[in-house]
Formats: sequence, structure tokens, C-alpha cells
Amino acid sequence: MTNDHTNGISRINERLKRGDAVVMTAQEFKSHVRSGHKFQVGDVDVVTTATHGIMSGTAASFSIPVAPPGSFERAAAAWINGVPAQPGPAPNERLGSVDLMVYGTTANGDTAPPYGGGHLFRDLVERQECTIEVLSTCGKRLKRRFTLDDLGFARIYSMRNAFKSYMAFGNFRSTTALKSIFSVWPMTATSGLTVIGSGEMNPIQNDPNLNAIGIGSLAMINNAPGVVIGSGTLAYSNRPNLSLAADMFDMDPYFMGGVCTSEGVEVLNAVSIPIPIVDDAALQSVIGALDENLVLPVADVSDRQPFDEMTYGNVWQGPDHDLTFDPSKLDTEGKDIARAAAICPVNAVDVQAKEIDRTRCIRCGACTVEIDSDAFSMNMGTVDIGGKEHPITFRTSDRFRAMELAESLKSKILSGDVPIREKLLDITCRQPSPLAD
Repeated sequence: MTNDHTNGISRINERLKRGDAVVMTAQEFKSHVRSGHKFQVGDVDVVTTATHGIMSGTAASFSIPVAPPGSFERAAAAWINGVPAQPGPAPNERLGSVDLMVYGTTANGDTAPPYGGGHLFRDLVERQECTIEVLSTCGKRLKRRFTLDDLGFARIYSMRNAFKSYMAFGNFRSTTALKSIFSVWPMTATSGLTVIGSGEMNPIQNDPNLNAIGIGSLAMINNAPGVVIGSGTLAYSNRPNLSLAADMFDMDPYFMGGVCTSEGVEVLNAVSIPIPIVDDAALQSVIGALDENLVLPVADVSDRQPFDEMTYGNVWQGPDHDLTFDPSKLDTEGKDIARAAAICPVNAVDVQAKEIDRTRCIRCGACTVEIDSDAFSMNMGTVDIGGKEHPITFRTSDRFRAMELAESLKSKILSGDVPIREKLLDITCRQPSPLAD
């Protein structure tokens, strides 16, 4: 970190205190760029970025009082709302409480609809009453009902979130339908493409060399203050991602939840990060991060090895960001709404009320593909791969929510609730050794 960078952060915070700082969301900034505006250093102080969608590498750690001290020696196994939880690492010997880790991708068994860690995290943040069951090392079973406010420690840890660029997947080679976390249907040669990533809204796309983002940087996780810990798993220098942490107590459940895919439960997460424009390098990075410039590799879902590429312009420039629902165009027998409810991966379709719960819908597009009806509509676009047009049929990222996150972060910065601070250390992406032959 240079003195110029440090001084730049100080100047931005001074301008924020005076009330004359210019803060723009990535969406606003790039709209000006596309209209031909030529930004100079000093025109804008901060650009807020965000991404939202399925983020598998999400877990939560809890410390939960279960029984009076001395009631049991230590926990051998535990479940919260039926979702398996891993006791530890601290054994809490004879304290009557348990420390636990719950993975966002762990399911509670064969329930219908499926319920997993992501569903649990949202329920807790919504202050719903949950049940913990503990099997002690001596065979004793204990149970307690609790809410998030009964706890002193509840924290999200993400092992990898906010990939700079993920991938688009299709089944291009196999004659067998392949189940995948990237689709609500088993993927066939005719089931189209799944696309992942928020494109030009993504934090790392706007800071590709991680000049602004580093260890100790502020990151809002589900709209609550958190911190960047370092690089995430499977992070490479040309394709970094972040490991993050934040307490759950102030998170917004609107950005959370579980997702039911053809290969099991997944977890929703949201990350928003401010990018201070301290110099021309920072400015040029944000200017250059336009959807049409950002490469999205295309891979076969069978081995996830890229063989072609598209851009995020195919995903987010032209196609719709939001779903249109017109209940007047539903069939009178109720078949359309029932099929939509059956395919919806986030349980956002209310059959009885004939409504979509907008607090849960992630605009994945599954209902528009499954139901041949104008009641559900959203243009997701098509992509030319190898001379053949392939429709985009499923989106795991919600650009609409990403824009809402960036707007929320902008408001928090301007109100003084979120300061702009400097990273403590640079992030290093370590490469694993190659496997032996």
C-alpha cells in the first residue's frame, strides 16, 4: 500500500464527513460510461459493487446453550432443525453449551421440500424459533428451542465467495442427463445453459488486481458489516475469489435462503464492497469492467473444463433483469401455478394466492422455461456456441438484488454508517501442487 493510496482514503473520508463526496453504484457509474462520459480522477470518490446468488462455500458457526452446566460431558453429534451440525472445534467440556459448524449445503435428510443449511440461516436471521438436538458422548439426548437472539455468537464464514468470473455450463457431450448444483433439472443436450455471476456489478471484476480489496477490507455480507479474511478456496491469480466473515445478528434475510437444485440443497449469499477511486488505476479498472468486456468461460458440466467463452454482455445486456408475472394469464385449472411452484428452487410461488413472493424469488428463470405460458416471462437471451444458438435457461446469480445491495451500501456510506477504510494486507492466491501421475 502506497502513501498515495493511504492519503487517497483519508481524502475520501474527509469529503464524506463534509458531505461533498460523490458515491455511485457500479450500475450508475457504468451507465454514465456507456453514455460517453469521460471520468477523471476526482469526479467520483467511491463506487459500490455487489454480487448475489448461490455461493456454495458458505457456512455458519454457532455457540448454543443447551442445558445447565454439568448436564453432559460433550456433544458427539448435533442437529439444528434436522440439519446436521459438526460439534467443535472447542469441546466445551461439561459447560452445557455446544460450539457448532453448519454447512450451507448440508440437507436435513429426505424431507419434501428439501431443507438445508441455507434455509436454516435465513430462518434464524428472521428470528424464527429453531430446535437444536444434541447427542452427548455418554448417549444422552438433549433438545432445546431457541432463536438467534438467545445466542451470543453466530457468524457466517465463507470459504469462497464473489468469484471474479465463474462459468456457464451445459451438457454438450453426454447422452445421459446429469444432475448438477447448477440446474433445477438434470441437464441434457437440449436443456440450455446455466450462467453464474453478476458481471460488471461484481466486486473483483471492478478491482481485478485486488489493489483496493485485501485482508481487512470491509465487506457487507447479506447487508451486514463483515471483513475480508483473504483468498478463498480454488482462488487463482487470474480468477480470484474471497473468503469472508460477518456476524449474523444484523443480516437481512431478504438476501439469504436455501436453493433446491437437481443435485441437492444450495445456499444464497450476498457480498457488497466499496471500491475507493484513489488513483487513475482504480478509475480505469472500474471503467473497463463492462459486461461486454468481461469473459465468461463456457464448460461442459461433466468435467467443468472450459472449451469456449462468451461475455457477461450475453447475460445482462439485453436480457431482462427481472421476472414479469401476470396472474390474469394463468390457466383456469391451476396447472400453470402448480408447475411453477413445483419447479421453483426457492419456494417463492404461492399456489393458493396465485402470487410470487418477491422477498424469495431470485429471478433464476426456471418458471419461465418450465411453463409454456405468458403468465411467467423473462428474456434470458441466447448464446452462439460452436455455430449453434443455445438458450440461457437458468441463472444462479440475481443481478437485480446485486443492484439493490450496491444502492444500500451507497446509502450507508453517505449516511456515515459505513466508513471507507484501507486494507491491512494484500491478498495472495496460493496455487496447489499438481497431482502426481
